Amino acid sequence: MNRIYRQKRPVTIVSRPIFSKNTFLIIFLLTMFALIHLMQRNSIKRMLIDISKMQKIIVELVQENRQLQTQMYALFSPDRISNIAEKKLKLSEPDKPAKVIFLQGLEFSDIKQNLLSDLNVRENTAFRNPVFLINSKSE
Repeated sequence: MNRIYRQKRPVTIVSRPIFSKNTFLIIFLLTMFALIHLMQRNSIKRMLIDISKMQKIIVELVQENRQLQTQMYALFSPDRISNIAEKKLKLSEPDKPAKVIFLQGLEFSDIKQNLLSDLNVRENTAFRNPVFLINSKSE
């Protein structure tokens, strides 16, 4: 039995790189994902810090607003205003009640219309000629 031997082919040694293109692509994508994740985490952290600062500012402004409202109520109190009117301005309360005049024959809408038209005429004239406003005030 004769054996037939094949001829041996020459063996070529192929050197493969340690990292193939696929391995490099996977490492690159993981690195990019990690960087994007860190950037988003830092931006969220900054936003939360800004939100907490704004909340503190809001609380301070609300407290200041409450203090100013109480101060405003104290300044607008009727007792204080009447005290200033009596002492500084030398005003006193009237002895007689105010007189009320009732007009007969004219409806309220007519009176209102006449007053408004008179005011508009005065304002327009005073706008064109300020001397008119001064003269009408002195009447």
